[in-house]
Amino acid sequence: MIRNIILDGGGVTMNVKVLELIKKYRPNPFEMKVMVQVMAGSEEWDNWNKGNYRDVYELVDVLKQKYPKYQKLMEKAFLDDWSFYMKPDEKMWQGIARLKKAGYRIYMLCDVPDELHQIMKTYPGYELIDGGVFSHEEHQRKPDQRMYDTLISRYGLKPEECVMIDDETAYLKPAEAMGMHVIHFRNADDALKQLAQMLKEHNS
Repeated sequence: MIRNIILDGGGVTMNVKVLELIKKYRPNPFEMKVMVQVMAGSEEWDNWNKGNYRDVYELVDVLKQKYPKYQKLMEKAFLDDWSFYMKPDEKMWQGIARLKKAGYRIYMLCDVPDELHQIMKTYPGYELIDGGVFSHEEHQRKPDQRMYDTLISRYGLKPEECVMIDDETAYLKPAEAMGMHVIHFRNADDALKQLAQMLKEHNS
């Protein structure tokens, strides 16, 4: 029987409009390339997600040293109010609310810097979450097996009673290897349809 739904943050429950953020400052092609490099798996981005900087200001200081030609852009982009670029996926949260009402437990397994996590907490719907494991608190990121193990042990979950939904297939592999059911998120309608079918098959 499936009892627990495990959700990713950005890309599943939250829409993060990174390109809108970057384009706001009308970067030239060189500036755009640097910003994409930073956000697409750089060491600095990784450390920010893992909570290895004191705050976003330390991240910006590190980036300004690494990219001295683009100091102003780094300040503008990373010190901007990201609440304008992070919006809840309303369809997904409506589905989560129905699942919660039906008695399922809802958890998050999420790569997220502290500053962005604080924004997530302000949105209606976040109170539906029964718990979670977040990269900035654990100083680890998916697909590090310790993230998954921590979630299971912290909340006393059984992998076979869990469904994990993530937009990154690489992040689903450790969950599947543990015995969790998994859904690759493409959009809310598709994910909720797959989940409803999965629950019907395993809980009827």
